[in-house]
Amino acid sequence: MIKNLNTLSFSEFGDILLDRHPNRGFPTDRDWKEQIITISHETVHVYRLEADKMYLDFESGMTVLAVSHTPESMEYFYLDKPVAIPGGIYFSLIPISDTCTVRCCMNRGGTWNRQDSCKVDVSFSVQCQMKICNVYTIFYQEKEKGFFFKGERHEMSELTYVDKGRLHSVVNGSEMALEQGNMTVYGPGQWHMQYADPECTVGFITISFDLQYPFLELLLNQRFSLDNETSNLLLQILQEYNSPDMFSNDMIISKLQQLLLTVLRMKEPLVEKLHTSISIYNENHILHGVLTYISDHIYCKLPVSSVASANNVSVSYLTTLFQRHLQIPPGEYIRRLKLEESKKLIREGKDNFTQIAKRLQYSTVHHFSRQFKEYYGITPTQYAKSIHFTEGGRQGRPPT
Repeated sequence: MIKNLNTLSFSEFGDILLDRHPNRGFPTDRDWKEQIITISHETVHVYRLEADKMYLDFESGMTVLAVSHTPESMEYFYLDKPVAIPGGIYFSLIPISDTCTVRCCMNRGGTWNRQDSCKVDVSFSVQCQMKICNVYTIFYQEKEKGFFFKGERHEMSELTYVDKGRLHSVVNGSEMALEQGNMTVYGPGQWHMQYADPECTVGFITISFDLQYPFLELLLNQRFSLDNETSNLLLQILQEYNSPDMFSNDMIISKLQQLLLTVLRMKEPLVEKLHTSISIYNENHILHGVLTYISDHIYCKLPVSSVASANNVSVSYLTTLFQRHLQIPPGEYIRRLKLEESKKLIREGKDNFTQIAKRLQYSTVHHFSRQFKEYYGITPTQYAKSIHFTEGGRQGRPPT
């Protein structure tokens, strides 16, 4: 970072001259020689001053003066005033843009010696490491009891914040319960699914976006607990989205970036990482494959035995994995997933109930209707009528 050139900050390296003085404080007698030098990035070097004193002043372009008593570490000042530095100082003149021109003055017997082993930093701007390029979706979703989403992967990053209730988040085969006030982030290409307990409703915010960050692993596969101040940033994002003006897009991106950086820099973040022991990793890997298989074959008959066989595990081991990681038997998981898929098909309105039952491999439409009523408390017909009164009921499903 470039420092401001003032008497206090520069005192250990030299003197600041008064520009109201004749010749801006430069000596004028014959023992001193003056010259104008032009510097580009290709001609930046570190020198050691072998003279009693050197006078420097900017002429054109923006110039950084790097100075130090030792060759190891330099301090950087914006050269916007005339200065005088004493002999023995290590220094360098650096253009901020392409080139700069500097006026210098030194006694005729003095020299400056190039220090080839010394390097200086020629990049001074504050650069952003985290870049959010695009925001695709911002949704507040309220889901019914037993909400079940079969899972997906996509190329953007995705943030989920639980506003009320309890949401189970499964990433790459490992389950993590998100309580009210908890947030997690999914990475690009990361398969994930979500579900709520049968007796619980859940409300959560979902934001999908492109994120470039060299330390992305610090955000992924973790549960962050947000305080009121941090969660208020999410509220501000929703307000900008719902009441947009010409500045809202930039405000949304800046507040989202602030949110992510805030949770990363919390002094005592309530962060829980997913288990990473070898045995847990292997179980997660197997379960991830099973969940992906079920999601990809949701329109097929899916007896537990065939799912286990397709993933090279026994039925008993598969049941153990589901109970341990998802707290649900595999057969019940498949049933919930098919019923959730049936709701999507009903919302799309392209097929009648008989066709939906056939597509999802129910034995009869009556079997399908009975399971639907048993799980959701209403018939498929009642559900189809209700979505006409629900805003956005016929819209395509956003990333969860």
